[in-house]
Amino acid sequence: MAVRRSKEETFSVKGKTEEWLKKAEQALHKGGFANVKTNLLLNQLTGDYKNLTIWGEIIVTLLPEGENIKINAKSTANADNIYALFSSPNQKILDQFKNNFYNSSIMALIYCPDCGKEVSGSANNCPNCAYPLSKMRNQTQSFPPVYQNNQLIIAGYIAVFLSFFIFPFFFMIIGVVLGIVNLTKGAIGHGVLQIVLSLIFGILGTFLV
Repeated sequence: MAVRRSKEETFSVKGKTEEWLKKAEQALHKGGFANVKTNLLLNQLTGDYKNLTIWGEIIVTLLPEGENIKINAKSTANADNIYALFSSPNQKILDQFKNNFYNSSIMALIYCPDCGKEVSGSANNCPNCAYPLSKMRNQTQSFPPVYQNNQLIIAGYIAVFLSFFIFPFFFMIIGVVLGIVNLTKGAIGHGVLQIVLSLIFGILGTFLV
C-alpha cells in the first residue's frame, strides 16, 4: 500500500463565494488538474494531479466568515518515492493551485484591506485611502515559479533508462549532466532523481555488460 501524506494551507479573500469558487475552478483547470469536480452544497472543489513523479489530489474548500472568505486547500499525495525525499509533492500541488489562482484573480475587483472599498486588482494604490495594494499583491504572489521545460526532463529520464542497457558509461554521463541542468533550472526533484539513477544504472550496466 502506498504511503500518503497530506498538507494544507489557508488564506482569506473578500468578495462573493460564488465568484471565488469559479476562480478556484479555473485555477485547477489551468494548473493541469484532472477530474475537477465542484460541490456547490459544500462550496468545495476536488481535482487529481499526476505526472512522472507526483500522484495526488487536492481539496479546495471555501468557508464564508463575515466579510471574508477563508479558502482552505488540502493536498494528499504519495510519499513513497525517491522524488519525495528531496521535494515535497504536496507543496508542489499546493503551489500549482495557488500560482494559477492568484494569476487568474489579479485583474479582478478586490477589497482594500485598509478601507474596505472595492478597487481594481491591477491598481498599485487604493484610490480612496492610498493603501499600497502592489505590496499586498507582491506578497500574495511570492511563490516559486513552476518549471515547465518538459523536454529536458524527459531527455534526462531517457538517458537514465539507456544507461542501463546501451553504452552505460556514456549515457550515465549524459544522464548526470541533464540532471544537473534540470536541477539548476528549478526542477530539483527531477534533477536529483536523474543524477542518482544515472549513477546507479550506469554502474550496474557497466558490470552486467
